[in-house]
Amino acid sequence: MDKKYAAENLLNELSSYHGAVIRQMKQMVELYIKLAELETKEEIPIKRSLCQDILSIRQLERVPVVTSTFPIDHSCQYHSSCNKYRQLVKSGNDDLRQDSVMEQFFGLVNTFLQNHRDTWKRSLRICTYTVVPFTSSAGVLEWVNGTVPLGEYLIGRMRSGGAHGRYGAGDCTFLKCR
Repeated sequence: MDKKYAAENLLNELSSYHGAVIRQMKQMVELYIKLAELETKEEIPIKRSLCQDILSIRQLERVPVVTSTFPIDHSCQYHSSCNKYRQLVKSGNDDLRQDSVMEQFFGLVNTFLQNHRDTWKRSLRICTYTVVPFTSSAGVLEWVNGTVPLGEYLIGRMRSGGAHGRYGAGDCTFLKCR
């Protein structure tokens, strides 16, 4: 059976039991995709119609935080924990399915680290994050507090060294190589 057809059938079946949740989830996904498609240059004003769509987001009270890892409630009775969840809306040329594969890979690496005696003793692990692709070029990623993007670690926040500068002192700088 075709994946798309199977997913549509499942969605239709769920709609008969949890129609309000499904409608709100669809609305939320459409808003995320519109938000991801926006150009992020400062000089381009946000379209008024999108602002109105985003303002209607308060009508999504039945939708759980899509990047949260709390257990799924099959009754769909979610309540606010008053926690704030930061998310990164992503779009562009990057395929979010690649991010999703990396998320799974990091989970696998953590399994190996837990199964090796020395790394288990040192509590080594890779901090994982949740990736929710909505299309091949739009989706949302969980923002992990207290972490640094790999590029920033390697070349520094202002491209002035980072780990490359500390551990490869005699090497060409990022700016020179560019």
